[in-house]
Amino acid sequence: MIFRYAVVMSVYGLMVLSPIKEEKPEVYSLEDSDQYNSSLLTFRSGDADCSFAPVDNPNPLKISAYFDHKLYQAAFSKQSKGDQQLGFFQLSRAEGKINKDGSVDYSFNPFSSSSKEDEKRNQVQVYLSRKKSMSLDLDFDAGKSSLNLSGLKLSALDMRCGSADVELTYGLGQMNAISMDTIRIKSDVGSILFTHVDHSNAKSIQAEARYGKTILTFSPYTQKAMHIKSVIGAGRMEIRLPEKEVPVLLKIRRSKMANVKLPEGFSTKPDGTMINEHYYINAPGVITLEVEMKAGSLEIY
Repeated sequence: MIFRYAVVMSVYGLMVLSPIKEEKPEVYSLEDSDQYNSSLLTFRSGDADCSFAPVDNPNPLKISAYFDHKLYQAAFSKQSKGDQQLGFFQLSRAEGKINKDGSVDYSFNPFSSSSKEDEKRNQVQVYLSRKKSMSLDLDFDAGKSSLNLSGLKLSALDMRCGSADVELTYGLGQMNAISMDTIRIKSDVGSILFTHVDHSNAKSIQAEARYGKTILTFSPYTQKAMHIKSVIGAGRMEIRLPEKEVPVLLKIRRSKMANVKLPEGFSTKPDGTMINEHYYINAPGVITLEVEMKAGSLEIY
């Protein structure tokens, strides 16, 4: 019997899962072709633990999915749209129990308690090529997922998480290889940790924390101008500024129920805009923070 160990990073620390029985994964891919200039991956994780990693492979995408075939089913499709290759992956809980011959037993109750044999964490490993331009449209419903996007050629990123805990990172000094217009991330009740946001090479980031927690951190010595637009419902958002002295412009709209904590050195202009001591008109590398708060909390440090 072959075993493998699953290690999952979370915003709360390192968690090592128990060894689980090894099964051959379901493998899906997009192949390299001169016919396409870019690819788009639409990804729906269900409650799987997912990992995304860059690889030096000409094939734009490879997915290895380990899941309980008795309780779950995976769907993968691909098509073309002009010079773009489209891939769609979804892992979902079956409406009934899937038998070995592929038939479904609808007398099976998917919400009933399962045996130890059935209690296996679904895991999906996604490998993205550094050599190809890629757009990502991602949904993480539950589970714990980590995305290492270092050195990729991402042209767009749109990510939502329900109750999932998601870590999104660029390695220090490993920028996105092409410019990106906007990154959109949204947390319902889960959490998002986005490390080295400036390495994304995005002009702007739109981040929403409805009830969950979102943390955005900059690399220590960035000089890149960025615009971050945030919406906070009843959730919590933290923004960690660079260690280097950078100019910051903060525009904030909030209700009386919202709580804001700022570092020392911020002052308020007559129009209500807040600036730190390093900001001046036409300063290079300005970080602009535009925040709308209904309740919840914001901490900048």
